[in-house]
Amino acid sequence: MELRTARLRLREITEEDAPAIHSHERLIEVMRYTPNAPRTLEETLARIRLGLADAAESPRHVFDFAMELEGQLIGRVGCRVLEVPSQGTIWWICHPDHQGRGYSTEGITAVIDFAFSTLALHRVYAEIDPRNAASLRVAEKLGLRREAHLRECEFMQGEWVDSVLCATLAREWIAARAKPL
Repeated sequence: MELRTARLRLREITEEDAPAIHSHERLIEVMRYTPNAPRTLEETLARIRLGLADAAESPRHVFDFAMELEGQLIGRVGCRVLEVPSQGTIWWICHPDHQGRGYSTEGITAVIDFAFSTLALHRVYAEIDPRNAASLRVAEKLGLRREAHLRECEFMQGEWVDSVLCATLAREWIAARAKPL
């Protein structure tokens, strides 16, 4: 499976991607606001293998894409279809060398389009640590609505952290995309 944007190729992650993914998953500044501490190469490979097993399930619930720029893996974007009918959670992560250029916004836009058009989801949302200003800006650029601020709802990397839920409905997304620039 592959998705394309103006600048990016989004493709299925493979085991061969482990070194490139590890190049950013090993960095504390990248993993700081995620449930995971910086990973070893072995942990990155194990996580990729879990993702491949999830992708092989039928029906499929996980769509985790390598985000490529001119053949170079610069991050990941994806969607997990939830057991809650017609809903999914989305994510994005980008290597620091490529942050601030709109790649995460571009990549996750393609994933949201896919979630609504191909997967026929009704609603997608992202859970974002409110200290992660960059991801909150991505959500804002996407037009995701802040629905909730959950206080100390997750224990991550040795501390209780808050989470902001940012979401959109299919009809809102389609209407916003139909507006002329």
